[in-house]
Amino acid sequence: MPYLFYGDNTYLINKKLNEWVLKFKKTQFGDLNISYLEGESFTFEDYTKAISSLPFLGTKRLIIIKSFLLCKKEKDELLRKQVLESFPKIPETSIVLFVEEGIPDMRTSLFKTLNKPNFCFRLNLISPERLGPWIENKAREEGGNISPEARAKLQVFVGSDLWRMENEIKKLILFVKSQKRTAILPDDVEKMVKAENGANVFQFIDAVAQGDLKKSLLALHNLTDAGEEEFYIFSMIVYQFRNLFFVFELDSHGLTNQNIAKEARLHPFVITKNKSLLRYYSRDKLKRIYSKLLNIDRQIKTGALNPNLALPLLTAQICKSDA
Repeated sequence: MPYLFYGDNTYLINKKLNEWVLKFKKTQFGDLNISYLEGESFTFEDYTKAISSLPFLGTKRLIIIKSFLLCKKEKDELLRKQVLESFPKIPETSIVLFVEEGIPDMRTSLFKTLNKPNFCFRLNLISPERLGPWIENKAREEGGNISPEARAKLQVFVGSDLWRMENEIKKLILFVKSQKRTAILPDDVEKMVKAENGANVFQFIDAVAQGDLKKSLLALHNLTDAGEEEFYIFSMIVYQFRNLFFVFELDSHGLTNQNIAKEARLHPFVITKNKSLLRYYSRDKLKRIYSKLLNIDRQIKTGALNPNLALPLLTAQICKSDA
């Protein structure tokens, strides 16, 4: 059975692909038994030759097919049909791996066949909750560490782009080591990292939370125009309202900011920021919004709803006083 890597997180897709290739090279004599096919130049003849060739010296061959499901060509339908019918004929010596940087049409027979547990891996954009720990781990991998305040600032400046995030962390670690330190501090981020096009996802979140429709839609336009991924923006909205709900509940029980931060596992400045927004919400309103967000989240992740279309509509609904 062939394998499939796909999703919006091109960084993790390429990282996983590289791990596979390196592991394969160690046991199968380097590049000798690896073939690469590209969607734009893909032919069934080249594919057949690649999967039917015997391994040279090794016991396996790895055939990597990039951008085939997402490729738009006149012969797409016929090629997909031919490739699908070939699966039972793939010899045991050949490992076939499809790699798609994006979300293919999930309705096709080819995708449905490939979409099997342990063979199909969807790699989505990293959520805001997971991005913080990811930054900390990456800093440790580079031989340093990062303070919580610096991590939060780096998330604001860079957003969900893991390619850029990795480069910025490497640059910051080199800088702090040149200063005879190991920890990245907020001032280091201010000095060394440029905010992406001035686009600030938190400005959008604040505008949405305050119910300012005009400001929210303008901020949304600036974010998407600057290249911020729609799924990341949506995940930030979910993250913000989840935090708001936690802070609302804990604050209603009379907890101090310090205790709220400890219980919610959030930085104190995040607590202060969220508490300033609580005057716009009741418990019922937060529940309705959060339920709406979870429902849309499921639809986006299953491909039933395009986040590009969902975001403006969702923004308008949340900003309405009766959301």
